[in-house]
Amino acid sequence: MPEITVCSFSYKTGEPAANFFLDVRFLPDPRCIDECNPRLSGMHPIVEEYIRQNFAFQPFFTALTDKVQRIIQDFTDRGERKLSLAFGCTAGKHRSVFVAEMLYSWLRERSGQVRLVHRDIGLDGASPTSSVEHGFRMDHLDLLHARVSGPVEHYTYQPENQSIVLCDMHEARRISLNTCTPIMLNTGLKKLQELREKRATSRDSLDSIPREALGLSQLKRLWNDEQELSCNNEASWLGRHKSW
Repeated sequence: MPEITVCSFSYKTGEPAANFFLDVRFLPDPRCIDECNPRLSGMHPIVEEYIRQNFAFQPFFTALTDKVQRIIQDFTDRGERKLSLAFGCTAGKHRSVFVAEMLYSWLRERSGQVRLVHRDIGLDGASPTSSVEHGFRMDHLDLLHARVSGPVEHYTYQPENQSIVLCDMHEARRISLNTCTPIMLNTGLKKLQELREKRATSRDSLDSIPREALGLSQLKRLWNDEQELSCNNEASWLGRHKSW
């Protein structure tokens, strides 16, 4: 039997190196309870209770373990030494963590060669009664630089017939981009706006200081701001300070 790694991750930060991928964003999102306690993760009983109460989890988990058993047998027959199973959701904090923990516990009862990592929540969210006690977590750098052998396949769950099937990768990428791109763009634009406001405040404070009292670094900052504004505005900042 191959050495098995179970991983949770966020689609916003990209997929890890793995053989088996399952998008678990079909599960109910516990974001509403996360707003009350941002430190909650998929290892907390409250998150588990929320998911189980709002979704028929057991049929899904049965389909998952059946699929994983077949994949393990296939890798054993191939003579592969390692198998990586990855579960992704939006933030990599709740749904994917919960599924990874559940599968990890199920595998631990059947094989001692199982490792677990929650890539996007860090070790501070670990539960003392789960993977840390019975096994060990991979270091995040180990996961980042890992290489996989054997097939790489992406799966999706179909609740209507309670089955896990190979997904259309072109469609999967389209859905992932439609979900993640607006989030990343909004975050980037917000940070850019904050940076511009900070630089504008700094520039205004320098405007009130006589040129003779400015240091070399402050003069360089004014010069850089001048160049930026001259590229974006018809009346440059330099034109408003010809008296210098």
